[in-house]
Amino acid sequence: AGSGTVFSAEARAVLVHAYLEARAGHRRTVGPVEIFLQAFEHDPVLQEALDGAGLIPDHVRHVAEWVRTQESLHE
Repeated sequence: AGSGTVFSAEARAVLVHAYLEARAGHRRTVGPVEIFLQAFEHDPVLQEALDGAGLIPDHVRHVAEWVRTQESLHE
C-alpha cells in the first residue's frame, strides 16, 4: 500500500480556508472558485503572474464573487 497523498502546509492552509469560506457563505460544497481564490490570496507568485497578465487582485476577487453569485442562483 502507498503512503497516500501528502499535501504541503500551504496546500492544507488553502483547503482549510476554502472550506471556511464556503461554510461562511452557507454553501454546501467547496468548489473550485473557493480553492482558486484562497490559492490566489495565499500565493504572491500567483498574484504576480495574474497581475502580469493584466488581472489586478480586486478584479480577480470580484470575478470570483460574481461566479459564486451565479452558482448560488442555479442551486
